[in-house]
Amino acid sequence: MNDGRHGSVVPLTAAAPATGAALPSYRLPIPHLVGAIATFTLVPAAAGWVLFDVIIRRDLPGGNLLWLAIAGWNAYWFLMRFAYAVDVEDGVLRWRSPLRSGAVPVARLRRLRPSWLFSNIEVLEMEGGPALLVWAVRGFGRFASAVVAQRPGLPVSHSVQGRLAEHLPVRSSFRAGPG
Repeated sequence: MNDGRHGSVVPLTAAAPATGAALPSYRLPIPHLVGAIATFTLVPAAAGWVLFDVIIRRDLPGGNLLWLAIAGWNAYWFLMRFAYAVDVEDGVLRWRSPLRSGAVPVARLRRLRPSWLFSNIEVLEMEGGPALLVWAVRGFGRFASAVVAQRPGLPVSHSVQGRLAEHLPVRSSFRAGPG
């Protein structure tokens, strides 16, 4: 967990779950997921339409293709790259996005860090593979502790926004049992 200074890393500790204990999981609330997909796929297309058809009143050559490409790029990221559910059990990290899922050994995790571009995104960096992107909402810190319990010494840092989310008066997305 971050100790308050930007970029510093302090190891997290947590007790390992007992044999037969419930599966630690982290689930992004469905309204967050739907809102993110709608915001980042539909809003760019609508913004382009408003800008060029309503405000400027000019037709952008290939404009429809441009906005379709932007919406497609964002749909790719939010439907295939961002994990909305992550579980960890017996040294295996299982994740799900709306159109993909996978499992990787916890031993392949290099570190958990905030995104360089978006402070509400946490990046789970893997050795020899693409990073896993997860929205940091309330409960992600507890989930990170559960991961560290299975891979002691894993460097973990949270963004300011990720730490702030832990204190919001909303239901936690972390579950100590099956999701």
